[in-house]
Amino acid sequence: MAVEDALVRAAAADPELAARMLVAALPAATAATGEKVAFDVTFKGIGRWRIAAAEGRAQVAKLAGPQGPTALAAKGDAGGAGARPAAEFEVITDPETLAHLAAGDGPLKAVISRRLRIKGSRKRARILRELGPADPAAMAEAGVRVAPDLVYRMAPYLIDPAWTRGESFVI
Repeated sequence: MAVEDALVRAAAADPELAARMLVAALPAATAATGEKVAFDVTFKGIGRWRIAAAEGRAQVAKLAGPQGPTALAAKGDAGGAGARPAAEFEVITDPETLAHLAAGDGPLKAVISRRLRIKGSRKRARILRELGPADPAAMAEAGVRVAPDLVYRMAPYLIDPAWTRGESFVI
């Protein structure tokens, strides 16, 4: 069972869990492009994060406030030692929509229905088409650490029900 399929199922049942897992997976998928990029992901009603990647490594940071990429760049967010790079664009969506995109669905329907919005450089946002896999091996290779509670809470969505039919388990 693919991680992307599990994310789609989790997004339908527990949007907050799916949002946190997608945010954990995005740095690995972004690092796989090999490009230097920084962008924000806003999940409506859940939160906002900055994903930054360069030289095959990536990081994620939780952000506060509804600032778009233009406001962040104007404030000089990229200046100073240890500062986060300025966002080049912002993706505004819900966890279910992003999970479907990660699973290979095209963005057109989501854009037309306004479930997916891009603010900032649309040209740079095209890098989203090149994202690599978001599987555990890619996450480890990119240096991404996933919170143990996410792994535990995702387990029911990662295990195909056919594998355990007729069995009962207790954790």
